[in-house]
Amino acid sequence: MSLAAPNSNLPADTTVWGDDYPFSIEVEGKLDAKDIIAMHRDYYQGTDFDMSKTISGGPYGDMSRFDPADTMAVYAEVDEEAITKEESTSGQFERAISIYRCSYSWISQSRAEKGKEKLGHIWFGQYAPHASGYVPVYVGADEIPAPLATGSLYGYDETVSYWVHAAVGNWADRFFVLTIGSIQELQDKLEGELHATLPVLEEAATGLFTLGKDDAANELLQDYSHVASFRDTEEWHSFFHFLIAKFKDGQRIDDFHAETLAPTSFFYPRWWLELVGFWDGGPLDVQTAVSGDQNSGNGEGEMTISSPTGLSYGFVLITNMAVGVACVVGTLLFTRYSSSSGYSPIADKQGGGTSNVYGTI
Repeated sequence: MSLAAPNSNLPADTTVWGDDYPFSIEVEGKLDAKDIIAMHRDYYQGTDFDMSKTISGGPYGDMSRFDPADTMAVYAEVDEEAITKEESTSGQFERAISIYRCSYSWISQSRAEKGKEKLGHIWFGQYAPHASGYVPVYVGADEIPAPLATGSLYGYDETVSYWVHAAVGNWADRFFVLTIGSIQELQDKLEGELHATLPVLEEAATGLFTLGKDDAANELLQDYSHVASFRDTEEWHSFFHFLIAKFKDGQRIDDFHAETLAPTSFFYPRWWLELVGFWDGGPLDVQTAVSGDQNSGNGEGEMTISSPTGLSYGFVLITNMAVGVACVVGTLLFTRYSSSSGYSPIADKQGGGTSNVYGTI
């Protein structure tokens, strides 16, 4: 409602059933397919409920909130971490319109003008809308494009629309606030091209319908949907590989054509470091045992830090330092002896590389 009528001033807080909201609301302007697609992709951006800007999203703003469930079988070896079904459903998270377990979404675009009824179509996208691409599928088509009509949840298939978008969504979630921009650029490019070429396509199809060549018109529309669907699937599959190379291990590659590899480390945002006690000597990656009762320690809240295996903190620290030194030495040796057969930049367009929407690979 707030996206359709930004000036409606609806209250941000309401009851579980939305009792403070009207049954319906008048839109403040004409909406087209692109506006509805944007609504499907909403996760409260620009509001206090933005799911990429809360603590529950972690340091990189993962906006997915998984379904409540009994986790007794999952955390069987760590009993204190397991919860019952009743416990899991007693709390709450915000729920985005674009949710990770969305199988598919669509926008139905009919044609009311006389003679254009057969140009009706749906914009169809598989997986969560924020990580998906929408393609038009016309009602007159005799066949559904294979990427949209095949697949199984039991096996990843790079030729299936659902799977390539699920792959992108799952990888992007890990560093969401850093990856979502690249995803949106690809969506804008591919869908922008479709929105721009559809009027030309439909004008040609209308001409065929006018001449009574309905079969030829339907075939034209069907072929367009097939090409759009296959291209969307191929582009997003390539984009998944691009994301893996660009964002991994806390680093981002900004220039794939540079002769010297120079990744940008994104570490962690200040608010999260403060939250976990990064500068306070807090418990980072070791378990803590706090003893402050009258029968142990000094009776004033003494903290003892130990590793998960029970080894002393000093031992773990020394071991980690030794491993760190070994890694530095190994890196220096690798740099010294791998210059001829190690990392090499990706060729640019002049260098004969294969160009696509994300760069040259």
